[in-house]
Amino acid sequence: RIPEAKIAGHLAWICEKESVEAEPAALAAIARYAEGGLRDAESALDQIISFYGEKVTEADVLTMFGLTGLGPIETLAKSIAAGDTVTALATSRDLLVAGKDLGKRSQDLLRFFRNVTLCQISREVIENELPAEEVEAIAAVAGVMSRAGALAVLEDLSGLESRLRYALAKDVLFEVALIQLSQLKEKVSLESILRDLGGGSSGPSAEQVIADAKALGLGQTPAPSASAGTAVVARATSPTPTEKANPE
Repeated sequence: RIPEAKIAGHLAWICEKESVEAEPAALAAIARYAEGGLRDAESALDQIISFYGEKVTEADVLTMFGLTGLGPIETLAKSIAAGDTVTALATSRDLLVAGKDLGKRSQDLLRFFRNVTLCQISREVIENELPAEEVEAIAAVAGVMSRAGALAVLEDLSGLESRLRYALAKDVLFEVALIQLSQLKEKVSLESILRDLGGGSSGPSAEQVIADAKALGLGQTPAPSASAGTAVVARATSPTPTEKANPE
């Protein structure tokens, strides 16, 4: 897989050689569309030039291949990160009216949050792969999300792509997913609750709380006492009223 930045640079070299005026955003869109394939990118550029002439714009690329573009995907990602369900749904509706493919939109959003997670680990990883404009957009989202939150969104989006493939009402499924994704930040794990109750890093860990609970006998069924055991045995060996009335 060839990094998108290198593919976009190669396409820019072709355009300069062929005296074609191309917007950087248009070449970046073609590079994303090619998904790491240089020949696919060259073929897509050739189609664009053949259809639109010697001026390649981002709008033409998005229209011809049914792509969403970085701007709307960035808006969706920021809305999810901020828990802004209204903006997320409004953006999704606008894209639906514009005829943008839901499956491709889901893939673009999945790819965006994959890069958000990588950026949180090491920004240099995506700087070597993506155009500078896209890196800045990804870094902006990475800065307002926890790594756990980004991974949770990434996991949900991974399942969404396969569900969309077989869904009858794809638009409804996607909107429901957006609502759920934008509310992920409100979910608090049990470990964080225990950490807060313990007073932060100086308090007991979750493992220590569980160990203390076991030591106190919490959550365990108490063993029967010796006296209780004696009573059970006595009841078991004592003759019943029927046996007393009918001795053998």
